[in-house]
Amino acid sequence: MSDITRSQVRRSELEVSQLPEVAALATALTTLFNGLGIPQQRYAARVSMDKSTISRYLNGRRVANQDFINRLFNELERHRGAPITEETRSRVHRLRLAALRVSDPQGFEVENLRDEVDRSHRAIKSLRRQQEALELLLDQKEDSAREANQQLEILRGDWIAERVETEASILALSGEGQRHKEESESLRTEIEDLKQQLSAVSDLRRDAEARCTELQQQLSVAEEKLADRLEKQGDPEFPYTPAEVAAQVFAAHAEERFNDAARLLSLSAAHFDGEDTVSLWRKISKSRRGHIDAIRFLDDAVRFGSIETVASIAEATLENSSNHLPNTAQNFATSIASSRTAGELLSLYSRWCTGGPLYGIVRIALPIWSEDASPNAVFEVLKAVRRNNDSTIKIRILHAYGNRPTLDIVLLAAMHSDLVKDERDDVALLMQQWWSNFPLSEKHLRIQEWNSLVDKYATGKVRKLS
Repeated sequence: MSDITRSQVRRSELEVSQLPEVAALATALTTLFNGLGIPQQRYAARVSMDKSTISRYLNGRRVANQDFINRLFNELERHRGAPITEETRSRVHRLRLAALRVSDPQGFEVENLRDEVDRSHRAIKSLRRQQEALELLLDQKEDSAREANQQLEILRGDWIAERVETEASILALSGEGQRHKEESESLRTEIEDLKQQLSAVSDLRRDAEARCTELQQQLSVAEEKLADRLEKQGDPEFPYTPAEVAAQVFAAHAEERFNDAARLLSLSAAHFDGEDTVSLWRKISKSRRGHIDAIRFLDDAVRFGSIETVASIAEATLENSSNHLPNTAQNFATSIASSRTAGELLSLYSRWCTGGPLYGIVRIALPIWSEDASPNAVFEVLKAVRRNNDSTIKIRILHAYGNRPTLDIVLLAAMHSDLVKDERDDVALLMQQWWSNFPLSEKHLRIQEWNSLVDKYATGKVRKLS
């Protein structure tokens, strides 16, 4: 990233801080933050955030994200021993949306759509509960109506059977029948009313679900547009040049603020491209703590960067042997081995397999990686290495893998059963390394273990031991 671009980002932050809506949010957040009674540096350490980011949120140079606000609420509740009121949460949420509306309309659209989707989900949930309640009530009323009709039929039968009785008995049965008839008619009216309510609620739920689906589609489109914009404009989160970072790191060292220096270097590794990473690495390598900082910085750069960025960093720092610190290749290899996939390692291998200090990185990294990788992944890497007739790395991988548990050895050996003889011979080297790990007193037990695992996982593919 050029210095010009970074200055534009800084001016942009200054302009944002002058917006009244952003200032109102920053004031509200600062008031809440002050309730913790601790400095920003201590809070940054507590929540594992960069102090400069917290400062930007609280002084209004940047609109705080929702994660920061939620974490601040949680810390305040823990500090006070009481929950944040819903009124406070709603007020801060409104202030944040207002700040986004003027500072980042596209971000505001995404946040607003998320809120609408959440409201739609809540409405659907409420309507679903209403629908379930009405269905239950309707079932109860229909059961009561059936019972009333049954009672009415019974009374009619009794009336017919006893019509020869006295007039008083006939009148009593007639009155009872009229009561049941009226009760039945009332239940039918209630049932029809409940059916109409249920139909209305069902229609509302369908409309709400359709609206929610429409909002989710709009949200997806808005998120894609926002992602495209962020990709095109680059990462605005880190506005420093390598020279500025180096100056801040050196100042932190002079004041023995080593944690601040380490945090800034880690952020730089996450945000810089390959060119800026190499530039900063060269600057800090010359400092009093250069060796330590350079190792940690490159380790973070390897973990955070794309594989193309990793390759460009390695090539820039290692191709000229006079420019790098002792053990740089070893440190690179260790970082790559612990943070990269088999495919990425093979990409680097195909790029550097011709020799030189860069080949030294993969020569060290692949065996380290194979100590923990899956047997399938190791088998694929071995095939690629064999195609390149690279016996050096092949033997190193087999030796490193040979120190793994017996089951892993059996599984990898079984994968070699269908290969040509020369490749199957690698199994002997693998087993020789595995066998050398045990004292003579354990040999018998290991033979039993091997044969048992072969029976279970590799019958007919791996020979048993005797």
